[in-house]
Amino acid sequence: MKLSDKLLKKHFEQTPYQRVAKEFDVSAKFVGMIARGERKPVRGKGLLIKERLEEIIRHEESNHLTTI
Repeated sequence: MKLSDKLLKKHFEQTPYQRVAKEFDVSAKFVGMIARGERKPVRGKGLLIKERLEEIIRHEESNHLTTI
């Protein structure tokens, strides 16, 4: 893979916050506030976002354990 291809892939790849924001039609900033605990969702879209972030973490942790 050429250097330019690697740079393009890296710089145009979305962050997890951006992917979740797009999925729920909210801003990445809002997703970040939930992830950092600055907002405490108890219902609605905010709670669904929190649950989705937790699901992503569980998935990442299970993948990490299988590669050790």
